[in-house]
Amino acid sequence: MNAEGRSSASAAQRLLEELRKYALISAYLFVCFAVILIYGTSMQGEGAQSSAVPWSMALIKALVDKLKEKNRTENGRKPDFSSHG
Repeated sequence: MNAEGRSSASAAQRLLEELRKYALISAYLFVCFAVILIYGTSMQGEGAQSSAVPWSMALIKALVDKLKEKNRTENGRKPDFSSHG
């Protein structure tokens, strides 16, 4: 393999790694801002809380469950779906 082929392969690997990091940071910030919005909505009173909080909490729970499942499968263990519910 020539030097140009190695540099393009390493550039592609570097790009994928940077995109993965960007996606993780974006997801982290999304969750942080969502928690702030949920907190603000819950402090406004019962009327505003009734619609936003349950949907937001369900979204955050789904994201956390998906991350836990991904971590389990990356560690070589199969996900245990019996504990969900």
